[in-house]
Amino acid sequence: MENKTRWLILIYRIPREPSRPRVAVWRKLKVLGALYLQDGVVALPEDAVTREQLEWLQLTIREAGGEASLWEASPTTLAEGKKLVEAFRSSRQDAYTDIVAEAERIRRKAELGGDRVALLDELRKLEGVQGGAPEGLFRIPHEKGGRRGAQEGSRSGQDGPKRSRRTGRRERRLMHWATRRGCHVDRTACAWLIKHFLDPEATFSFFREPAEAPEDAELFDVAGARLSHHGEDCSFETFLNEYDLGDPVLSEIAEIIHDADLMDEKYGRPESEGLDAIVRGMQLSLPNDETLIHHTDVLYDGLYAYLIREAL
Repeated sequence: MENKTRWLILIYRIPREPSRPRVAVWRKLKVLGALYLQDGVVALPEDAVTREQLEWLQLTIREAGGEASLWEASPTTLAEGKKLVEAFRSSRQDAYTDIVAEAERIRRKAELGGDRVALLDELRKLEGVQGGAPEGLFRIPHEKGGRRGAQEGSRSGQDGPKRSRRTGRRERRLMHWATRRGCHVDRTACAWLIKHFLDPEATFSFFREPAEAPEDAELFDVAGARLSHHGEDCSFETFLNEYDLGDPVLSEIAEIIHDADLMDEKYGRPESEGLDAIVRGMQLSLPNDETLIHHTDVLYDGLYAYLIREAL
């Protein structure tokens, strides 16, 4: 099967100053586990998740004044394909080795009575910077009272979201919505939000290129669209802001979606890794995006109900 592996190649240049965007790009590529073929050229095995992450990174680089292009590639020979796969696996193994060694150092400090808060902070930084840690190696429990968790407001005692509860400054019902093919966490969650809180009769289209989108459709999670990534927010967070959806449970879900989609551990939500894994598996087992967003409705209904019960 190794000779059938397809790869995504990101070729980029980014100004050295200011350094913050350049460092952010490097860190994100490290979290993704990208293999550097040479300076400014990285490779990742192709799937819907890596494609989405590299497409957003491509946009980030351009917004920072750099240049970026994304290519699909396949090795011309079995030997070249095997060599690339082995290089990729070796780079990930090196990362795991470094993580385990650093975690062991922190564990020893804990045994010697090191400050627990400081050690937890070290673990958080290690997980965020190194990326790719084996599941369960360490995990910081989510602490109540974060930016979204601190919001006031009582939760309803019901077991699922209120259907089609429309609030806020954009009240026009839109019957046709469109987004990119290869949906993952952010887009499936946005589709659930649309159907359950904005437009119960919504229909969806999925396209490979924005030019293929229906003219009458409202685009979401598409570069340049109103309902997409803005600043540090993922598309789900943008929906909540645009439609003034103040439900505190939706705000908690937004934290989970953000961490799963952007992989920046901004909120440290432990649920994000499980959600990411489940949606990845559903992508592999279901035939198309339309079927996927139908099945993930149950997943987000369950997450909503769980977060209500957790707060009781």
